[in-house]
Amino acid sequence: MDHKPVLTDKVMQYLDPQPGKIIIDGTLDGCGHSQEISKRLQGNGLIIGIEIDKDLVKQAIKKNIRGLIVEKNNYKNMKEVIAKHNIRSVDGVLLDFGMSSWHLEESGRGFSFQRNEPLDMRFSHEEEKTAASIINSLPENDLADIFQQYGEERHARKIAHAIVATRKHERIIQTQQLVEIVRRCTPRAFFRTHSTTKIFQALRIAVNDELNNVRAGIQAAMEVVKPGGRVVAISFHSLEDRIVKSAFRTWGAVLTKKGVSASRAEQLLNPRSRSARLRAWENKS
Repeated sequence: MDHKPVLTDKVMQYLDPQPGKIIIDGTLDGCGHSQEISKRLQGNGLIIGIEIDKDLVKQAIKKNIRGLIVEKNNYKNMKEVIAKHNIRSVDGVLLDFGMSSWHLEESGRGFSFQRNEPLDMRFSHEEEKTAASIINSLPENDLADIFQQYGEERHARKIAHAIVATRKHERIIQTQQLVEIVRRCTPRAFFRTHSTTKIFQALRIAVNDELNNVRAGIQAAMEVVKPGGRVVAISFHSLEDRIVKSAFRTWGAVLTKKGVSASRAEQLLNPRSRSARLRAWENKS
């Protein structure tokens, strides 16, 4: 499945990649944004693409995008990554915190509640903690806190209680086991449109320590861009967006006062863009 990047026109507008520039794409995913950046660089410039998932790294290398160097790493380590190439500062950084379509549709790691897959949810196989290990080991209160804090789920405590009750007689290792527990604990309308999505989001964030990565990554990005350089960040839920918004306000210039959302036309063509919010910042030092 091809990954459709969101807000591509706005990313190019605010990131402003031009020939001769060095750009970090901190979240390569399907390389959609990097391909467009490469066109703008016109063979004169460099894209340092960072991706933590080894499978997506392999896919990115195969695409052979002009000017792209692919590095397997966490975007929060971008300073160390560019140092490997004797680079101290860059002209722009893009961070797209959204899920890759490949992760949802093809990875088989349990990111989607619409498939019956193992409850894994790791972006990197090098990490030991999985969604199943969290579900089957954490105390009830800790599970409820994860669902409340990372999923903002109103039925968090009821769902956590049901999980603990279920695992007394069977391990919860498949996505559909978890979906069934959520279904039993929530009113039909909430189950259909809210609760399953929020519980899966919360587990994914917990497994991959996503919010701490966002905090560290935004800070690193603001530190590596040279004066006049820009950071563009795309968030997909309020927890990420609050972190980005707060960081951008500390210094420099915020270029997007209220954030930028996808147009109605893009939302119709690419439904995952509906929750996307872009914020841009410029180093004014």
